[in-house]
Amino acid sequence: MTKTKRVMSVLFALTIFATMFAGMRLVNVNAHAVEILAADSITSKLDAVISGTYGNGKYFPYHSGDLGSVPASLAGVAGGQQCFGYARYVFYQLFGIPAPVLIERDSDELSLSDTGGNGITLQEVASCKYSVSPNGNTASISKNAFANVKPGDIVQCRRTSGSAHTMIVYSVSDTSIKILDCNVMTNQPNIVLLRDETYSNFAIYNVNFTIYRSKNYPNSSVENPSTITSKLDKVVSGTYGNGKYFPYNSGDRGAVPASLAGVAGGQSSFGYARYVFYQLFGIPAPIWIEKNSDELSLSDTGGNGITLQEVASCKYLVSPNGNTASISKNAFAKAKPGDFVQCRRKSGSTHSMIVYSVSDTSIKILDCDVMLNQPNVALLRDETYTDFASYNVNFTIYRAKNYPG
Repeated sequence: MTKTKRVMSVLFALTIFATMFAGMRLVNVNAHAVEILAADSITSKLDAVISGTYGNGKYFPYHSGDLGSVPASLAGVAGGQQCFGYARYVFYQLFGIPAPVLIERDSDELSLSDTGGNGITLQEVASCKYSVSPNGNTASISKNAFANVKPGDIVQCRRTSGSAHTMIVYSVSDTSIKILDCNVMTNQPNIVLLRDETYSNFAIYNVNFTIYRSKNYPNSSVENPSTITSKLDKVVSGTYGNGKYFPYNSGDRGAVPASLAGVAGGQSSFGYARYVFYQLFGIPAPIWIEKNSDELSLSDTGGNGITLQEVASCKYLVSPNGNTASISKNAFAKAKPGDFVQCRRKSGSTHSMIVYSVSDTSIKILDCDVMLNQPNVALLRDETYTDFASYNVNFTIYRAKNYPG
């Protein structure tokens, strides 16, 4: 081949390559890029808050005697005071779990002093603590700390005056922090503002501070059903995975600790489903989901707020004579990996399972204590819609409130 032909061949190949990728957005897949893309979804939620009922320039009614209370459905726990109540409201909109009931100052730092029965839902990111810097904050300290933040982080500050202030991070730049907070202006009590504050001003107003992040902050740009399946695969191959024994109470080979299931223990299929759910989403499923005359309902949230939402069902009220293969297939067409299924068996007992995947003919299920000859053993198994209907007279499919996307 001549030199001219070789050059022409290379140019032709490059042209084809460029055409194949025309219009595509190329992303440098590294840790920094992944964090930025994950943060984008939180920023979108923040934008919805900012343009909403309690957004920028709006009044925030923070207790029942003040133009009406903010309901628990909005903040995890109703009410809250001024800047702190507002920060908790925003946090709940972003992450679907309640922030602690109180974050207060002590001699060392601004610490989690009362989790309100919700477990630890925040983790520390950075700080300027009293024990480290008793003489206070500087622009340099602030800038270094905020280099680690992400949109939606909560910042708890000890003011120069000795009072406290709470804010939500919207974004940061080389010179300032963009903040969403409430009740910051003396002449605008309980008004929400989206504002820029330079690191110099932040240091002047706040002598110490701690930055916290949600425990279930999205950690990947591809946080979607495929990543839930990846997490499921880890469970399936792990300590309590496929074919393994699940120790479901303290009298039975040791309790499953709260760090694994949100609340320690749990019984047979239900305890196992709660364990798997916690591994996937980082929030506890309800303490109990029980049968009533209408459906398998959330009867006890255990102080964690509503962490599940209904996806589809075959309820007793709608189908008192029970389930069919067709009903099951139509319902599971809406299911996603990690969904929590609560069933009423034909015997009248209940059974819980986690969806792994669905096909045109069957459901792939991860559950425990399903086989009489294998008590408390976890199994990953396929069940046809016909078999599912024959075993389960009614059912409800639930999804995590913080399901990605």
